[in-house]
Amino acid sequence: MTYKVIPQVEFDKAVHRILSLDIGRTTAENLVISFWKITQDLNIDFKKFLDNATSNGKLDVSQEVLD
Repeated sequence: MTYKVIPQVEFDKAVHRILSLDIGRTTAENLVISFWKITQDLNIDFKKFLDNATSNGKLDVSQEVLD
């Protein structure tokens, strides 16, 4: 599958949000890229997905997404 390129501003904001959860930069960047691809595969909104995944101050992704 061909993926759209994540806009740099969107990428930076998402990485910053993941970093706020005490996750290292490289891991945060890799998670954001993975989340970007997952949201395209599942045809869901990236911002909403990230909001839901980080809403409780921890990284929380449903098993459905991970499958």
